[in-house]
Amino acid sequence: MNATIVVAAVATLLAFSTTANAHPNGHEATMTEEEQNREVYAHAGLALQMAQILEHAIVSSMIVLDLVPRSKGKVVTVDEWYQRHDAYQEMQFEKTLGRLVGAVREVATMNDQLVADLQQCTRKRNYLAHHFFRVQAEAFMNEPGRRKMISELNDIQALFERTIGAFEAAVQPAWARYGFTEDRREELVAEYMREFSGKQADGPKERKR
Repeated sequence: MNATIVVAAVATLLAFSTTANAHPNGHEATMTEEEQNREVYAHAGLALQMAQILEHAIVSSMIVLDLVPRSKGKVVTVDEWYQRHDAYQEMQFEKTLGRLVGAVREVATMNDQLVADLQQCTRKRNYLAHHFFRVQAEAFMNEPGRRKMISELNDIQALFERTIGAFEAAVQPAWARYGFTEDRREELVAEYMREFSGKQADGPKERKR
């Protein structure tokens, strides 16, 4: 599933980023200051979007790893499950990424490298949200500095993408126990994307019970 979502995130970058065209002689054209500023903003936005993708991956997995086992024998109707699911999901999304990482560590089996990467993702997410543009204020004022900022943001994006993939691989066995194999999850993502594309202009609809 993560590959599909990350592709969508990259599409966002392509939609809002202004890249330089090539000269006929094959050399890359120099971007204007405004274009380069937009490039920095686009990469920062993509990095933060990927942090939210990681948060969503953790919350979705917590439902399978934590909520489903605790709900066995306590849920009788579909409506009861949806109420329990929605309340649990809302509670989890109120947590910071750091708290989500701490919560999922209690119910998921993860190796030391994945735990370290999740913790590093938390630090990078907080850095992006609270400090990045302040720390890089001087660099943002000149072309070499902006290029360095873009390079740093690319590294952060790579960290998030790698960690999302490793995390979903680690929790996939839990999904599979309930019939959500990787193929089935890809089918559900594709189905959702088709429905979203066809109904985007129609506004929100009530969930089918």
